[in-house]
Amino acid sequence: MKHALLLLLLAVPMFINAQGSALSVRQSSTEALMHKAATQQSLQQIELPPAQPVDTLLTPEVPFTPMAVSMHGYSKRVGDAKESFFLRNETHNYRISRVVLKLAYSVEDGREIYRRDEVIECDLRPGATQLITIKSFDKRHVYYYYLTPPQRASGVPYRVQYDVLRYDVVVE
Repeated sequence: MKHALLLLLLAVPMFINAQGSALSVRQSSTEALMHKAATQQSLQQIELPPAQPVDTLLTPEVPFTPMAVSMHGYSKRVGDAKESFFLRNETHNYRISRVVLKLAYSVEDGREIYRRDEVIECDLRPGATQLITIKSFDKRHVYYYYLTPPQRASGVPYRVQYDVLRYDVVVE
């Protein structure tokens, strides 16, 4: 019934308008009223999502950045088969897990000797730090991190740089 009346309202002004142009004002006002009613109805149906919390430590517009995870206290001696370091969750509101790091190893003159992506399974609560141990790239036990020089054996010092490629935020 409602749709039939709407079609009738649309057809009558168009029919009358075809007979003469005296009623064109009525047609445009009818269309304007129908458009206004449709717009009001659609605006009432739109529900905006609730505002997301923003971590004020990070950039307010983009709370999820590579700065949310930092690496500290890296260590590897010549004879070590593993590398260890601390990962810290720098946020105040988000629990972080599964961090993907790009690690780049270079000797003292800056020449890169190895590069890899490493998936770190972890559970970092907001502001927390966790000790991480991974297999070393140095299978022959020749290299040592420049801040942990060997006491007895010789080796080649290296530096490591990291980039946070990705991390997962735990929804609780």
